[in-house]
Amino acid sequence: MKAIVVLALLAAAGFALAACGSGADGAGGPRTTAFTSPVTTTIADAQTGDKITCNGKGGAAVPPPGHGVAAIGDPTPGSTGSSLVLKRLADGSLVVACTL
Repeated sequence: MKAIVVLALLAAAGFALAACGSGADGAGGPRTTAFTSPVTTTIADAQTGDKITCNGKGGAAVPPPGHGVAAIGDPTPGSTGSSLVLKRLADGSLVVACTL
């Protein structure tokens, strides 16, 4: 009888521990990746909703696969504004172009 109770307790503990790793990944939300211009690069593991910034200004969220985003940081005349173009490819990778 004791052996059955011990096995039941071990099984319950095992299920409880296994559930700890399920669900949200615990990363605490979207990541932010910053770039300084000029740069054009590809990020293989971009996640929809992550934030990409260019020259420390504004930024844009990573779009879903197959979509794109363009952003301009500080477009006022005479400023050293920057532009950010994000293109999410069908394979999930992200092409980032950060320019002055």
